[in-house]
Amino acid sequence: MSKYEDSHYQENFQNLNDGWLIVDKPSGMSSACAVSKVKKIFQVKKAGHAGTLDPLATGVLPIAIGEATKTVSYLVDSLKSYTFTIRWGEHTTTGDSEGDIIKTTKQRPSKREILNLLNEFIGTISQRPPLFSSIKINGKRAYEFARLKKNISLPKRQIKIKKFKLIKLIDINHASFFVECGKGTYIRSLVEDFSQRLKTFGFVKDLRRTQVGPFSEKSSIKLGNLNSLADVKHSLYPAHKVLDHLPSINLTKSQAEYFISGRCLEIEVMNKQLNFNISSNILNNRNFISSTFYNNRLIALVRKSNDKLYPIRVFNLKS
Repeated sequence: MSKYEDSHYQENFQNLNDGWLIVDKPSGMSSACAVSKVKKIFQVKKAGHAGTLDPLATGVLPIAIGEATKTVSYLVDSLKSYTFTIRWGEHTTTGDSEGDIIKTTKQRPSKREILNLLNEFIGTISQRPPLFSSIKINGKRAYEFARLKKNISLPKRQIKIKKFKLIKLIDINHASFFVECGKGTYIRSLVEDFSQRLKTFGFVKDLRRTQVGPFSEKSSIKLGNLNSLADVKHSLYPAHKVLDHLPSINLTKSQAEYFISGRCLEIEVMNKQLNFNISSNILNNRNFISSTFYNNRLIALVRKSNDKLYPIRVFNLKS
């Protein structure tokens, strides 16, 4: 936890035009539809989510509103956690229960076989995304080709699996799992690859996202409970919540004005004005990026270059 505690968000954060709303998306709704509903409630043009959830899936869908949309990339790259159920012995066209069953087998894995294989999927692995996905191919979404039954294959890519655990063997046909993974991981592809290694078929029967970066299920609000701004007054998190992993610098008023106007500042001058040495943290780091604040208000994200700090993203937030 950074110096900006969760209690600060809930009690003192009153800006309802900019921030992160953590929605618990219901099954049967697309992520885009969830964003549209939030836009309507907030009456804003700028809003977007940090990572698509399949319509079938439920759970944590962080939605950035207003100026918070400028921080989406920092959350998209963060770790995500899921719980899901595999249905053994059947292969579907979509990798989940919404597709048609096209292959079956009587082969079922034992608990020992499952446990022995889990560790082989931890770390950086190669994965082919499912054809029913929003990945773009020549300007079109992959699912558009899939619906037309065009036979194309998406290239494999590297993904990261940090944790992969068996939760429970439900019955001979079903087992539930937990996974913590990096950006770009498709649980449907993971399930198909895992099932194949177990010499069977499998698809995702149900899927729930339980965490995205700093946001867990406890941070979320049921989408069905959102009808007006009054419903989100104590559920909105400020834009800088997703920047807690970055170092932060508290600015003077004049320094804040420099960054707001797009101008750079020399680190040596800042050291003298702030009466402390920030160079020890950043001079040797070529890729240094920091969040900057004035009076607890996020001013800009800055990057170091040639002993100067340059604003790379400026925020127009209300006090």
